[in-house]
Amino acid sequence: MSEEEKRQSAQLFSWLIEPSPNINYDFVSGMYAIGSLLCFLLYIFQITFEVQKDDTGDVESSTASVSEAISELVTSLSGVYLIFVPFFPCLLWSLIIRSKWQKLQIQIQENDEKKTK
Repeated sequence: MSEEEKRQSAQLFSWLIEPSPNINYDFVSGMYAIGSLLCFLLYIFQITFEVQKDDTGDVESSTASVSEAISELVTSLSGVYLIFVPFFPCLLWSLIIRSKWQKLQIQIQENDEKKTK
């Protein structure tokens, strides 16, 4: 691969690895963090209640309806955490871009301070 081809391919993917000055990456990282946390909580919920569902044997009739409701809830939420799994690599990407964006913001502030002096 020639130097020109390498430079062109780097320019082609620069939008993926360079921050855009018009985007607030604090917000983007925060949203990906919320999605990742939701995935983690849904996974913990599923694991916890599946174990409790398996541990419940014969129960009295008063608690049978509660146990049945929990069993139905666990069944309906089984695997829902998989929808949010892509948030983890996106969170990693956004944190990397965020650090570049913060360095860029600091440079912009320093340049503005130099111009005003």
